[in-house]
Amino acid sequence: MERFRWAVTALLVCGGSLAGWWGAVPALAGEKPPAMATTTNRFAFDLFDRLRDQQAENLAVSPISIYSALAMAYSGAQGETQAEIARVLRLPPDSERVQAEMGALIRQLGPRAKNGCAAGDPKAEYRFHIANRLWGQAGYPFQPPFLSTIRDHYLGGLGQVDFAHQPEPARQEINSWVAGQTEGKIPELIAEGLIRPDTRLVLTNAIYFKAPWARPFDPKLTKKGPFHLRDGRRIPVPMMFQNSELKYASLDKEGFDLLELDYASGHASMILLLPKEVGGLRELEAAVSVEKLARWRGALEKQQVAVFLPRFRATADLELAKVLKAMGMGLAFSDQADFSGMTGRKDLSLSEVVHQAFIEVDEEGTVAAAATAGMMLRSLPAVFRADHPFLFAIRDNGTGTITFLGRITNPAS
Repeated sequence: MERFRWAVTALLVCGGSLAGWWGAVPALAGEKPPAMATTTNRFAFDLFDRLRDQQAENLAVSPISIYSALAMAYSGAQGETQAEIARVLRLPPDSERVQAEMGALIRQLGPRAKNGCAAGDPKAEYRFHIANRLWGQAGYPFQPPFLSTIRDHYLGGLGQVDFAHQPEPARQEINSWVAGQTEGKIPELIAEGLIRPDTRLVLTNAIYFKAPWARPFDPKLTKKGPFHLRDGRRIPVPMMFQNSELKYASLDKEGFDLLELDYASGHASMILLLPKEVGGLRELEAAVSVEKLARWRGALEKQQVAVFLPRFRATADLELAKVLKAMGMGLAFSDQADFSGMTGRKDLSLSEVVHQAFIEVDEEGTVAAAATAGMMLRSLPAVFRADHPFLFAIRDNGTGTITFLGRITNPAS
């Protein structure tokens, strides 16, 4: 079972030199937001293109977490600061429309708790939960419309702390909240020194996701197998196995194989992109895009597939200010920033955007049934052998939103 995924984003806001925020959202009744989902997915690949050369090994990010945080910053920005953020996020100039559409999208994403298998079986439960909290300097005059936007569209309450006189206790309180929301997997989102006496606002978000495979892997079939690293070495890793009817495409012209593994609830799926050549990951990373991924998924067909997939985990611990500046958001991090929608004054600027994510994939779930049935099928299967670096994406099937995106270059790291 693909077990757990956590992602956390925090934007730091300081008087005169720092600013930031993030959130989770309501929606317009009956309205579907495929256009915003496509927009967030484009940002996902824009961001991943910047990050893939900064982190050499395994990488996992939650682009929807980061995107939502920046979309809220956009709603508190004015003038050219807002225009820069809009260009990076590919947003329209209408801030109210942005808030409504982001609210619609994130409401459809969560919070959700669905039983995807046998009633009452906790291993069958699908969960996607988004938690938000605004942390403001006690006594600081935040604008009521700004606080209303956070409350009404992003479901974020305000906690008052004393950054000015007790920055370290404030940092610890924020980190404790994050740790609680992620079952201890992210114990220290905000590192020592990032909270300063001039911090005025921190908005945190935590995403929790848990789901069992629709067709779980049998742990008894997991065996050690070789995995080819990018430097030419081979290492032994636990390689899971199943032989099942799955959605698969061999894209010879593009040079990779595509596999989509559903979760039991049907709400989400994992997409795996495996280069046909051991050293083909960089070329695949450079080629992938929203439009191409949609076209490639159109080639998927249900067929018998023998899947060899390593257990793996990937993390991210990112400070994104430099990346976002390079993408075109420099003004928001300068002393010329205009976030007067937050305070009524031009007294805030972004200092840092920090993001952590965690993903772990293994066999857990309802164990033997699907694998045993698969082994009984007579047709010769295609083979999807993930024994060298590959890309993965977690896709919300209701909206098409990519909630997690990453690569695995070394399952043992």
